[in-house]
Amino acid sequence: LQEHPDILFLDEPTNHLDASNRKSLMGMLRRFAGTVVMVSHDVELLRTCSTAIWHLREGKVEVFEGAYDDYVQEQEHLQEARSKKIEELKKEKKHVREAYQKEHQRAAHSKKKGKQESDKLLRGAMRESGSRTVGKNQGRLSELSDTLARELSEHFVPEEIIPHFSLSAAEISSSKELVCIREGVCGYENP
Repeated sequence: LQEHPDILFLDEPTNHLDASNRKSLMGMLRRFAGTVVMVSHDVELLRTCSTAIWHLREGKVEVFEGAYDDYVQEQEHLQEARSKKIEELKKEKKHVREAYQKEHQRAAHSKKKGKQESDKLLRGAMRESGSRTVGKNQGRLSELSDTLARELSEHFVPEEIIPHFSLSAAEISSSKELVCIREGVCGYENP
């Protein structure tokens, strides 16, 4: 920073910094006149020092111009929209599957009915017409099903795993020693 560079590349710059050094670094970054490209999971740093977010997701870079909180809000809206779209696609796929089954039943019924006809020419014409219709309908339904499956895969929402911990003192036997520090030293310059 003292050399006044045009650009800084920072990888988790607040890791291993105490509170006062974090605050100092954030102040310097806010005043920095050049470009800062940083990788960080530090929400406070992102809130105070970022004007654009590049989010790497599924091998793609999503660029968002604006404040971190606005980015988070937009992501929540997008997540809701994706979830709704997935539900719609699942319902539509179910309807296509049901239509496919009905078409299959109709075709079977048409063949059966065709066998009962006495006139061979009429039976042949009915069978040919029914086969064309069934083939066309089944092809259209199959194509629609493939399209829906592709759209569903494009709207895949990875599961967010939120760990939950419960460390209740009541569950720990009082006879067990959990932590013991002997002759411990802590600090940097003045331990």
